[in-house]
Amino acid sequence: MLFTSLISAAESAQSSSSFKEILSQGGLVLLVLVALSLFLIALVALLFMTLREQVLIPNNFINEAASLSEKGDMEALAQLCKSSQSPAGAIIGAAADQMHSDSDSSYDMVKDAAESEGSHQIGIIHHKLSYVSDIAKIAPMIGLLGTVLGMMQAFSGLKQDFGAVKPIALADGIAQAMVTTAAGLIVGLIAMFCHSLLRQRAGHLTDILEQKSARVLRRFMKKA
Repeated sequence: MLFTSLISAAESAQSSSSFKEILSQGGLVLLVLVALSLFLIALVALLFMTLREQVLIPNNFINEAASLSEKGDMEALAQLCKSSQSPAGAIIGAAADQMHSDSDSSYDMVKDAAESEGSHQIGIIHHKLSYVSDIAKIAPMIGLLGTVLGMMQAFSGLKQDFGAVKPIALADGIAQAMVTTAAGLIVGLIAMFCHSLLRQRAGHLTDILEQKSARVLRRFMKKA
C-alpha cells in the first residue's frame, strides 16, 4: 500500500510539473487561451441551463394562457404575459396587446404582431449562441499568434549570432509555437462542437415555442 501511494504521489507531482512546464512554455498567449476556455465553459453551462423548455415555454404559463384565451379575457391575458419573463410570454403578450388595444384587429394583424415578436425572441437566442461561435473563430487565431511569436523567439537568436545559439533557446521558441497552436485548435474545436449542440437544441426549442404559441393564439382568435 505504501509503495502504491508513493508511486501515485510521484505520478501526481510529475503531472503537476508537466502542466506547469506547458504553461511556462506557452507564455502569455497560452494564459489568454486558458482564460478564454474558462469563459467558454461558463458560457456553455449558462446557455444549457437557459435553453430549456421549462425556461422558454413554461407549462404553467401556457396552460393558464390557454385558459384565459378560452374565456376571451384579453386584458387578463396581457397582464399574465407581462408578468412572465419567458419568450413565450413575450410572443403571446404581443398578440394579446394587439387585441386589447384594437378589438377589431384581424387575424393577420394579430399574427403579424406575434410573428414580429417571435422573430425578435429567436434573434435574442441566436445572439447568445454567437458568442460561442466567436470563440470558435478567435481561439485558433490567438493560437496562430502564439505560433508566430514563438517562431520569432526561436529565430531571433539565429539573427544575432548563428554560432552561439544554444539548442535549448531554439527549442523554447518552437515549444511555445507548438503549444499555443495546439491549445488554440483544441479550444476552437470544443467551441465549434458546443455551438453545434446548442444550435440544434435552440432550433428544436424554437419549433416547440412557435407551435405552442400558435395554439394559444388560435384559441383566443376564436373568442375574438
